[in-house]
Amino acid sequence: DPQPIPDGHIPNGPTVLSVVLLSFLAAIVFVSSVFLLGHLIPEEERLIRGVFESPKGIPFSEVPYPTQYFTGHQEYLTELQLEYDKFTSSWYGPQKGLTLVQVLTGLPGYGKTEIAIQYALRTYHQGRFRGGIFWLTCSSRQRLNVGLEKMMANIGLSLELKDYTHENILRVVTKWLWTNHNWMLVLNGVHSPELVLEYFPSLPKGGHILIASDYTDWKRQWDGTVTKVYEVTGLNQTEAELFLVRRRWDLPLEDAASKLTELKECKPEEYKALQTLVGKDGFDGLPLALEKAGAYMRYNKYSFSRYLELYRRKTAGLLGEEHGDLPINVKSSMLLSAEKVAKDHPAATQLLEVCSLLDLAVPEWIFVRAAVNLTDSRLRDELLGGENSSAVSEIEISDNLNTILMRLERYSLIKRHQGEETGDIPVEENEEIQRDKMYFTLPRLLQTVVRSHLKEHSQKMTLALSNSIRILKAIFPNATSVSLGMFVTFNDRDRYIKYNSIVTNTLIVGQTVSEVLRKLPKKRTSTADTETCTRMEDCLQQFDDPTPLFNAVGMYLRRDGQADQALEVYRLAVRTTEALNKEDKYQLAITKRYLGKAYFELLELDKSEQEFEESLRLIKELYPEDHVEVACGIQAVARARQRRNLTEMGEDYVKETERMLQTALRLKKGFYEKRNISNHYMIAVAYNNLGALYQELGRLEESEQLIKASLKMKKTVFGEEHISVAIVLNKLARNYLLGDQRNLTEAARLTKLSLELKRKVLPQRHRACQLALYYLVRIYKEMQQEKEAKKHLEELMECDQNKDFVEKLLDNTSSFFELYPHDWTVWL
Repeated sequence: DPQPIPDGHIPNGPTVLSVVLLSFLAAIVFVSSVFLLGHLIPEEERLIRGVFESPKGIPFSEVPYPTQYFTGHQEYLTELQLEYDKFTSSWYGPQKGLTLVQVLTGLPGYGKTEIAIQYALRTYHQGRFRGGIFWLTCSSRQRLNVGLEKMMANIGLSLELKDYTHENILRVVTKWLWTNHNWMLVLNGVHSPELVLEYFPSLPKGGHILIASDYTDWKRQWDGTVTKVYEVTGLNQTEAELFLVRRRWDLPLEDAASKLTELKECKPEEYKALQTLVGKDGFDGLPLALEKAGAYMRYNKYSFSRYLELYRRKTAGLLGEEHGDLPINVKSSMLLSAEKVAKDHPAATQLLEVCSLLDLAVPEWIFVRAAVNLTDSRLRDELLGGENSSAVSEIEISDNLNTILMRLERYSLIKRHQGEETGDIPVEENEEIQRDKMYFTLPRLLQTVVRSHLKEHSQKMTLALSNSIRILKAIFPNATSVSLGMFVTFNDRDRYIKYNSIVTNTLIVGQTVSEVLRKLPKKRTSTADTETCTRMEDCLQQFDDPTPLFNAVGMYLRRDGQADQALEVYRLAVRTTEALNKEDKYQLAITKRYLGKAYFELLELDKSEQEFEESLRLIKELYPEDHVEVACGIQAVARARQRRNLTEMGEDYVKETERMLQTALRLKKGFYEKRNISNHYMIAVAYNNLGALYQELGRLEESEQLIKASLKMKKTVFGEEHISVAIVLNKLARNYLLGDQRNLTEAARLTKLSLELKRKVLPQRHRACQLALYYLVRIYKEMQQEKEAKKHLEELMECDQNKDFVEKLLDNTSSFFELYPHDWTVWL
C-alpha cells in the first residue's frame, strides 16, 4: 500500500532548468527523426510526395507529373537556383525593376522539360515561390490558351461565362502577374519566340520566368530583362549508365548503383554492352532514347547485349534516310518499341497512329464516344470487344481502351494523366466525370517518328487519317446545328472547353489533309505526274470526307468571332471537296457559299461575291429555278452587292440588287407555301435582308414593315432568346435613328435588348456585341445622357481589342453608321 504523505511535506516539482533540458532533448529527437526519415526515403520519392505534402495555399498549376527515374542533370538545377538567389539578393540594388528569365535550350530529347519539372517541384516543396508556380505549354496557341485558363482557375480568379474568352483570360492573368510577386512561370515546349512575344510583349515584374525551348537566341527578345541561357546536353557516361539500369530494373538510385557495381564485377560482357548503348556509339546520353530502350528491355526481359544487337540492326537500316532534326538514335529506340507493339498488339499501334495526327494531349473520352464510328480495323474490334456495336456500353469500351493504353504505357510510348492538374488532390466524383477527365500525352518526337512512318505507307496513313476524321465528326455537331441551335456552347464552360479541344484537333488534322493535297501535281505534264496523281487520288478516295467537319468547325469559329481562322478552314474545305468529291456539286456549292460568307465578314467583298456567284452557278445546275437553294444563292450574291456603297454604284446597280432580294423572298415564300409551311427562318431572313436594303435607300416605312415581319417570324421559329432575333432587333433599332421621325428612346431600348440577347449566346469580344455597344454610346451621347454613354464606352473599351469602334467614336467627323451599317458579323 502507498504510504501517505506526511502533513506539511509537498514533493518538489520540476525545476525550470529540467524543463528546458527535456524540451531541448525532445527537439533533438524530433529533428533527427525527420532527418533520418528524409534520407531513408529516396529523393525522387520525396519530391513526388511533396506535390501533396508541401505548404498549403501555394497555387500550383499544370506542372506535369515527374518521371520516377530522373537521374543526373543536377548541375542545371544547381545553376538555376544559384542564379535566382543571386538575382533576388540584389533585387533592391541594380536589378530593381527587371525580370529574371532563365532559358533551358538544346536539341529535342535531352531532358529540358524534365529539368524544368524537377526545378518546379523542388522550389514548390521548399515554399520558395509563395505567389505560385504556373506551367504553360507553348507548343501551340491552343495549348497555351488551355494553360492560361487553368492558371486563372488555380489562382482563384474567374470570369462570367459570357466573358469567358481567350483574350479576357489573358488580360486577367497578365494583370494578376503585374500586380503580384514571388511567382514562377514556366513556358515549356517553345519552338520560337513569336508566340510567347505575342502573348507577353512585355514581361511582368516581380516574378521568375523559366523557358524550355529548342530555340537558342533568347537574349535579345525583351527589354528590361536579365536573361541567362543554359544549353542542355546529354547525360555523362556514369549518369547514363545509372539511368538505364534504373529503367531496366525499376530501381531507386541507391539500388541502381549497387546493381551497376554487380554488373561490372560479375557480368563484364553485359556491362560492356551497357557502356556501348549509353555512349557515343549508342544513345550518347540522350534521356528520351534511354527511357524508351529501358522500357523495351524491362517489358521484354531483354539483356543489354541482346538489345544492343537489335539496336545496331535498326540503326544500320536507317542510315542514308532523311531524319530532319530527329537524332537517329532517338528514332531507332522509338521505332524498336513501336514495331514491337505493332507485332504483338496491332490495335495499340493503330491508336498510336491516329494520335500522331492529333494534338499531343489526347482526351480518352473521344475514343469511347466515337468507337462505333471508326473504320473497320483491329482498333475498332478491340474497343468494341468484337461485339455488336449497339450492345456495347461506354463502360465496356472504356475498359477495353484502358487495356490498349496500358500496352503503350509499358513501353513509355504514352503518359496517362487523371484530372486537369497534377497538383490537385483527387476529389470524389462519379465514374463518368472521372472518365471524361482522363487523357494521355505523346512525346513530340514520337509523334514526329510515327507521322513520318505514315507518310511512307499510304495505306496506313489513309486508315489513320480516316479514323481521326471519323472521331472528330462523331463528337462535333454539324454545321446546321452550330448555325441554328448550338449557341449554348459559348455559355456552357465545360462544353465550350471540350468543343475547343475538338476544334484544335480539327485544325491539326486539316494541316495533314492540306499536306496530302499539296502533293497532288497541279498539271499532269509527265507520266510520273500522272502515276503520282492517280496513286494519291486512289488514297484520298479511301479516307472519310472531312469537308462536313471543316464546314461545321468554320461555322463554330465564326460564331466565336474568329472569322479569319474560319476563312482558312473554309479554303481547305473547298480544296478538299474539289479533290475528293468532284462530282458532288451540291457539297462544293455549299462549301463555296460558306467561304463567301467568311470573305464577307472580313469585308473582302470582291472575293465574297465571286464565291457566291460560283456557288449559285453550281446550284442552278442541280435544282429548278423555283427551288429554295436557288433563292438562297441569289440572296447571298445580293447581300455582297448590298454591302457596297450603294450611292456610288449607280441606279441600275441598286435596282438589280433590289430585284434579286425580291426574287429570293418570292421564291422562298412560294417554295414553303407549296409545303404548307407559313413560318420558316429562311423567309424571315429574306424579309430582313430586303428591309435592310430599303433602310439604306431611305424607304423607312417599307423597311420597318419588312423588319417587323422578320422579327415576328423569327420569334415564332426560334423563340424569344436567339441570336437571329437579336440581329433583327438591332436592325429595327437602326430604323428609329434615320429619317425625320427619329425615336432615340425606342432605339436605345431595342439596342439594349439586342445586346442582352447577344451576350447570352456569343463571346463578349464578338463584333456583334461590340457593334451594339457602339450604337448605344452614340445614341446616349446624342440624347445627352453622358452617364449611360460613359458606362457603355467603358464596356466597349474592354472588349474592342483593335479599337476600331473606339476610334470612330473619338472621330467627331465620322458618320453615325459609317463604320458598320449592317449587323453583318453573324450570318444566318
